Amino acid sequence: MKRLLEQRKAREVSLTNEEIYAKIKPKGRCKSRDRRMGVSPLITSLFGGFSESNKLRKEVDKAKNEAAEAKKEAISANEQNKILTKKL
Repeated sequence: MKRLLEQRKAREVSLTNEEIYAKIKPKGRCKSRDRRMGVSPLITSLFGGFSESNKLRKEVDKAKNEAAEAKKEAISANEQNKILTKKL
């Protein structure tokens, strides 16, 4: 796997992380013994751990909350605009 990643870095091959994993993944069912022996890498070692996904999930939730607040503000501003238009 390291060799393929180095080749990709040197632009000798153009493989995605998924393609590299598919090339080195043992055929058939993967056993935990294989991982302990270094034969089969953990998927988290290639694409990041669960803590990274939790971090991204929190960022998405924060962005959703900000979008909801912005929508409320836009509705309020629109209502105020209608009131001012009627006064004119």
